[in-house]
Amino acid sequence: MRLKKMIQVAVVGSALAVLLAGCGSSDGDAQAEASEKDGVRKVKVAYAQASKPVNYTDESGNPNGYDVHVLQAVDALLPDYEFEFVGTSDDDLLVGVEQGKYQIGIKNAFYTEER
Repeated sequence: MRLKKMIQVAVVGSALAVLLAGCGSSDGDAQAEASEKDGVRKVKVAYAQASKPVNYTDESGNPNGYDVHVLQAVDALLPDYEFEFVGTSDDDLLVGVEQGKYQIGIKNAFYTEER
């Protein structure tokens, strides 16, 4: 079962890398250019803070949890991108991603037949 989970993480990470490498639109280009520094594109990653152990803010105020660690590993594999983790509520995360405030949103959500 653990191997299956690791494969799922690898597939999601690879898909995310491809998505980030190919993402960009004319509306988002101005925002992306403003956040680029030395050729590195900043990506705001919103994470839900109340989903321990999947996503949370630790005692030191740092992002922590399973999803955060996966995206930190993806960030390490993408030298052209720098992920900035922003702790927020579930509602702000969803609205913020929809409105373009955050490029990525991670929370304790899983695939179900209803979704």
